[in-house]
Amino acid sequence: MERFRPLLLGAALIALESCAEAPTAVLGTPGLTISGGASQSDTIKTYLSEPLVVEVRDAAGRALAGVDVLFSSRLLRGSPNAYLSAPGAGLYADSTVVRTNTNGRVRVDVRLGITAGEVFVDILAATGVLDSVAFTVRPGNAVLFELGPSDTAALVGGGYQLRPRVIDTYSNPRVDPITFAVLSGPATVTPSGIVSATAIGRVEIKGVLGAFGSTVRLSVVPEGHLSAAYNHAFDPPDGIAVFRSDGAGYRLLHAGSPPFTNETAAGSWPVWHPDADRLVVSSSGKLFDLDTAGVISPLVDPTALPAGKVVVQDMAAQFSLDGSKLYFVVVAGGGAFELWVANADGSNPTRIETSSGPIQGAWPSPDPSGQYLAYSSQEDGGPLFVLTLADSTIRPLGVNGLSPRWSPDGTSIAYVEYPFQLKLMDADGSAIRNIGTNQAQKGFTWSPDGQWLVTVTSLGVTLVNVESGLSLPLGLARGFAESLSQPAWRP
Repeated sequence: MERFRPLLLGAALIALESCAEAPTAVLGTPGLTISGGASQSDTIKTYLSEPLVVEVRDAAGRALAGVDVLFSSRLLRGSPNAYLSAPGAGLYADSTVVRTNTNGRVRVDVRLGITAGEVFVDILAATGVLDSVAFTVRPGNAVLFELGPSDTAALVGGGYQLRPRVIDTYSNPRVDPITFAVLSGPATVTPSGIVSATAIGRVEIKGVLGAFGSTVRLSVVPEGHLSAAYNHAFDPPDGIAVFRSDGAGYRLLHAGSPPFTNETAAGSWPVWHPDADRLVVSSSGKLFDLDTAGVISPLVDPTALPAGKVVVQDMAAQFSLDGSKLYFVVVAGGGAFELWVANADGSNPTRIETSSGPIQGAWPSPDPSGQYLAYSSQEDGGPLFVLTLADSTIRPLGVNGLSPRWSPDGTSIAYVEYPFQLKLMDADGSAIRNIGTNQAQKGFTWSPDGQWLVTVTSLGVTLVNVESGLSLPLGLARGFAESLSQPAWRP
């Protein structure tokens, strides 16, 4: 990168204006007058075409010869942005002194700096008179063009304004005409960059500026309200985020307020209650109720569990469809996982057992009828089973996986094939197929209409269409140190 380094002199540069001009006795305006070169405009690092010319006269309007005039550049954003030199000297500094000629006149050459904007040069004559002149520094040629937001989401019928960013070598912003076009997907864009979403799908839009091009993406998403666990790598507190599927209404429900600061931290694995006005979160071996105002309270009393047993917070609890029961996992001595159920208010926690003893498993998921419970035998992807709650019979599904989740209509079960592939099967374990191609985390939930799953992929929080596999990332990245995980779709 070229660097402009003006010559800064230990003392102001002093020069005598050329005496080539014939002296004149013509009277003029008393004091200090800027008679030429003011209000010029040019690009960064340019030598202005006209010198700055100043006349100094006494109270009677007579020219004053031999008067020292100080020219100095005001700072712009902490640095000088105009550099001055006596005519022909070629020694540019942020200030210089020139002595008037017999006509009371001085001239200085001006070179503009590297910061676009208005720059002022103050002029002070030794007679005590002061004035200033302004120049406009325009940006240089464009070296970078990019569109924003790079990836975002909108509802059908919604829209937003594209934000072009054009800068020169020194990061001065430019305003240039951009040509926009939709490359693919259900959206339109106006010449001024206003995007309108017309149908659900994935959209690519390109902006062109001369030889530069920039492509951005848009997910046109179904309407929904979501939650997710929020984590910041360097700046806690973390929390539970709630937001619309298009990213609107984003806010954090922090679970760190007294009296639960130490034991709840932020909470994880948010799960919506079927009445949609509150969530269950897990933290520090306990379950908590968190309402949409951010008020948190204990849900399952730890003293109601056998000694030495705690709730496993790395696996989401699940409500029955009617909202009356809450299924969760407790870790027992020796690290064995057990399936438990409690009333929705956390009362009467009970271990689920068969005639052979307690069921060891993970990731419980009740079906919509409340008759069956799907689960995995292991935390990280063992065989999947279905428990009939009425008679405690267990039916193997014939596949390995984790995080099984019944569809809202009860006809199918989605799960993650360890470690990352989303899969779908009929409720009897048949007709196994992949859902999309993106790798997904183990935490996901169904949309209420059964057409979508919300999960986390390499592109962040993503909606995946169950039938087509269409993936619609929501573009919710909020900084390199911030992340959202364990998303849940509000009923």
